[in-house]
Parts: sequence; structure tokens; C-alpha cells
Amino acid sequence: MFPALIAGADVGNIPGAKIVIDPLHEYGAVNRKVLGQNIEAGQSLGIMEGHKKDDPRLLDMGRGFWDADKSSPISKIVDLSKQAGMELLRYPGGCLAHNYDWRKSVGHPKDRPDWKFGLDEFLELCRQIGAEPVITASDYILSAKEMPTHLAELVEYLNSPATPDHPWAMKRMEYGHPEPYGIKYFELGNESDHGNHDVKPFRRYTPEEYAAYAIASAQAMRAVDPSIRIGIVTVPSHEHVEGDWNRKVLRLAGGVADFVVVHFYIPAHNFHRSPMSEDLLVQACMAASEQVEFYMKEYQKVIREECGKDLPIAVTEYNALFLGDGPKPYRLSYASALAAADMLRVFLQPEMRVEMVNYWQFLNGYWGMMKSDMDKTDGGMIVERPAYALFKLWSDALQDVVVKTRIESPSASFAGGLKVWPARESTLQPSVSLAEVPTAGIVNFSSLKKIGGIGEEVSAGVYKLSLKDYTADNYVTLATIPWPGPGESGVWKLSYDARFLPDPGAQPVQFALGFTDSRGWGTTFSSGQVGEISSSEWISVQGTFQSLPDSPGVHLWVRLQMKNAIPISGSLEIRNLRIEALSAPVFPEYALLTALTSKSADSKKISLVVFNKSNTDAIPAAITLAGVRPISAKFNEVNGAGLSELGWVRRVIKDEELSYSADGLTHTFPAHSMTAIEFLLP
Repeated sequence: MFPALIAGADVGNIPGAKIVIDPLHEYGAVNRKVLGQNIEAGQSLGIMEGHKKDDPRLLDMGRGFWDADKSSPISKIVDLSKQAGMELLRYPGGCLAHNYDWRKSVGHPKDRPDWKFGLDEFLELCRQIGAEPVITASDYILSAKEMPTHLAELVEYLNSPATPDHPWAMKRMEYGHPEPYGIKYFELGNESDHGNHDVKPFRRYTPEEYAAYAIASAQAMRAVDPSIRIGIVTVPSHEHVEGDWNRKVLRLAGGVADFVVVHFYIPAHNFHRSPMSEDLLVQACMAASEQVEFYMKEYQKVIREECGKDLPIAVTEYNALFLGDGPKPYRLSYASALAAADMLRVFLQPEMRVEMVNYWQFLNGYWGMMKSDMDKTDGGMIVERPAYALFKLWSDALQDVVVKTRIESPSASFAGGLKVWPARESTLQPSVSLAEVPTAGIVNFSSLKKIGGIGEEVSAGVYKLSLKDYTADNYVTLATIPWPGPGESGVWKLSYDARFLPDPGAQPVQFALGFTDSRGWGTTFSSGQVGEISSSEWISVQGTFQSLPDSPGVHLWVRLQMKNAIPISGSLEIRNLRIEALSAPVFPEYALLTALTSKSADSKKISLVVFNKSNTDAIPAAITLAGVRPISAKFNEVNGAGLSELGWVRRVIKDEELSYSADGLTHTFPAHSMTAIEFLLP
């Protein structure tokens, strides 16, 4: 097992640590596919907020990878991609897949002047970098009925021989690519639970509809090429691991999946809308990785329960979800970068059963770990943001086989927040039920009356909300519920059955129930939705909402969501409404030193990677190799001015020699650092 053995400590008085490496105890091969990245290169209209037309920087330049004038990758970006160890590149980029019609992205360049960086150009970029392509297949570009044929033709274009019985492969040859590409990885959609944003017409699958799309598409794609590997998607973020969508999709479509797609965005907040201090923000980053490790195992458990078998996990997006630029763009901070690098340590553990990992995102955009000047054909001056140096050190340090590492480390507590649970115990204290909230008599419809609706309890526990020509999105408060448990607030669990019966000739509406902190959205910006329904049949939904620790209670609301500017007329019915208050899970204190060790295939080189996650203190550690004495040792270190800093983070020490005696060596790991120690063996 890999988790650090944690000893309690006062953060202000850091004791030493102990690291013991056992080179003979092998856990499994190093999976360099954790060093994957994302590119954004699709149509942005209706997807990215505020885009009234497609962004040519995406369609012509691949967000800065591509020189459209020379029709070739920008060499500086290719070199930097190689140095960062980019093993995979995922295309066309997250939610851009909703609106991605691959047929428009291929063909002679003269025939697609508004889409110069298309599918073939992406594959040429991957070839020059040496990165394996990962294709995110569209989920919503055509009707669900048309999607299987559409995606089978994509596989034919990419992987079939150019013979008359493969017309799309013949087109590939006509466009200058006679040989099959042999693409291996496809994921079916991206975060498909949330629909296709503001693309017209709006579409959103239910779990059952997504599963049907996935099954039919996977079967059609494999009929063209049985060797491909296909992934199905879950709801992004760890708090939904047990949710309704995930369990239904895994149960129904797990049989056609080679892997399950998971996205981690943790910690998460909008800083200028949050009362959390900067110190707690950076500490949330440092506490996150051990909780991600826990949730990876929770995903494995749910996959096994619903699929009846184990499936590997593909983390095709992960980062901290820090939104906004005030007072700082913390998504670009050293804390966010060091947290991501430490999560790679988790994903590298063979017991995590990881298929691939793709950081969101590599170049430019909102989260890019590098920034180029897209107005210049050579990329101009390249700015390396904090994550780049950390990923490069990982790439340089990784060997071939993961071996056992035992750590005794000081630890730190965390009060909880930003979707990171409290960490203050010696062992995990799971969430437990505190109280079931009686729902009889708590629902009122005064807010519904304000928007012209009528609400009534038609029978015991069955509620009916009637709307006529309703023309605005709204959150209608149904009840205000105080926190019923002792101490700090925790988790609200909500389950219900619902359906919407449209009036004759009217369109169905999409709606959901959820919670907002009872102090108000404008005060706390703490809110969460549970489920999404647009069916005239009864649908059962359940999920949870993590409240702020000091929350006095919640508003229960129903969200009425218009799409396509069509007035809403009909009746929303809700039954079996159940609300339960649960304590927050409390995790162990998080280790301030974490580590992973790998060795070369010939056992001549050992590489120890260590993170010091204290923001203030250097930590000395006694390091020994069990049963072997190295010939030499040297180290490389990456660091920055502090976890909250936004400036460049670079390799500050390079190949400095260390002295290894019969008793091992002692090395002091500076605060907020990543260090790689390389041992050469006889």
C-alpha cells in the first residue's frame, strides 16, 4: 500500500521524517499515460460563454499549437510539449465535443477555410510531439438515432484501409493520408449529463438515454474496428461518485466500456465570492490529493457494484476549479499546480487502475500551464506557468517500475471547505445519518405565485406545480430548512420522484430540485442541484449537497429551465420527497511529505519523488534504501516563492550531488517543493 504512515505534529514545530525504499518490492509498471494533456480546437459557438461566433484561434491555430499559414505545428510548442513528457493529447477539448462534427474538420484545406486546424492536423501534431491521440466523440451533434453511424464513420476514416468498401477511408486517402491512423482511444461524450450548453436546439440525455447512445455507438464503432478502446462518462467531480447518473450509466452501459471517464476539479470555488482566506485556500489544495485517492477507490467500488467487474479509470480532465480573477487568478497559482503534481503521485499508484490522465489544460485558454502569443506565427514569447516545471520534473524523474516506499511524516489538519472535507482525525470518520427531515407541511408555494404559477399538495406527500406560458428561468423556493444536526453543518441528501406533464401542444421543460445556503446565494454563493428531469414518466433521482461548515440551513428550491425560448405550460409533479442530514466525513490529517519511487527496468537507477506540502517549514528526512547501497545520488528541485504566488516556478536546483553513507542520507526538503532524488546502483 502507498499511503503515507502519518504521525501527528504541530505544523509550527516540524519534526523530521523517515523514508524507506524497498527496491525489491515491486507494485507494477509505471504508467506514463498519466502525463496526458488537453487541447481546445473545436467550434465554440453556443459552448463558451459570450461567444457569438466561432473562435478562429481554436479552429485555425489549435489554441496556439498550429501555424495556420505554414500548415504545420509551431516548433517551439512541440519542443516544450516533448520536454513536459506529453504522452497523450485529447481532442477536440472538453465541452467543445458537444458541437464537434468531425466531417467538417477534414477535407482539402482550401475547402474548409474557416477550419484550418482539423482532425488530420491534430493527428499530425500528435505525430510530431510523439503523443498518443485521444478522441472525444460527440454526444449531441446529431440525434441519438444518428450518432452510431456518425461515429462508426469516424472510426472508418481513422482506422480502416483505403479500399472501395471503406468510402470514408478512401476520402482520407484523397485528402493526403493513405495509411490508417490506427487510433486507439475514444471516449463517448464529455460531461454529457449537463447537456450541450447553449447550442440550439438544446439537448440533454437522461442516464438511460446516454446509456442507449453509448451502447449503440460502441457496437457500431467496434463493428468497424474491434481493437479500439472505448470509455463511458460519469458526472464530473468527486461528490457525484454515488449519484444517480453514475450508477445508472454504469449499470446499463458498463458492458460496452473498456474504461470509465472521471473528472476531478478539486478544490473548487469562486474566490471573490467566498469568505475563505488565502491561507485556507492553499491548504485546501494541499489536503486534496489524499481525498482524491479515497474517491478513486470509491469509483472503483461503484464500478464493481454496477458493472459486475473492474474497469480502469481515465481521468481525462483534472485541475482546481478556481473561477474568477479577483483578487488573484488562483487557478494559475503555485498551490493549484503543486496540488495537480501531487495528484499525479496518486494516479501513478498501480492499485488505482488508471488508464490515462489528461491535465486541463496545456496551452493558453483559461487554465493553460503555458501561454504563447497567438498573434505571432512562432508563438512569440512563451510564458511557463507554475505547473509546467512540475510536470517536466515528473517526466524526467519517472523510471519503469513503481516500488514500495514507506513514509513516516508530520501531518497537518484542515478545517474543510472548497469541496475538500475536514482533515483532522487519526483515521477516517465516515459520514453518518444525523436526522431525516420531515417533509410534511414544510413546502409552501408563495414564491411560485410571484411568477404566475399555482402550487398545491394534491395528496399526502404529492406536490403539483402548474405553469401557463412561463417564459423565464427561475429558482422557486419551496422550503427553508434549518440544520437539524449538532455542531458544524455537513451533507444534505435529497431524493424524489418527479415528472412533467406538458399541456397539449406544449414543449416539455427541464427542471431539478436542489439546495442553496439559507443565508442566500448573494451572500455565500453556496448552491447545488440534485438531478435533472424532462420526462413525462416518473423518474427517481437522488444526490447530495455539501454545505459550508457554518451554514445555518438551506433553501430547498425547484429550478425551472427554459431552452430554445419556448414558453412552458404544464404541470410538474413531485412525490416521495425525502431529505436527510448527514455529518461531514472527516479525513485523517494530511501528510506534509508524500512520495513515490520508481526504478529502471535494469534496476540500475532508483528515482524518489517527494513533495513537501507545508507552506512555511522545511522538513528533514532520513532516507534509506533497503538491502542496497547506491554508488551515487543527486537531486533536482522545483520551487516557487510561496503557494499563493502566480509567478514563474522553475527548477531551482539541477543535478546537485548528495552523499550516501552506510546509514543512508538525510535531506531537507524545503517548504512547498517538489524534489526528485536519483540513486545509481551497482
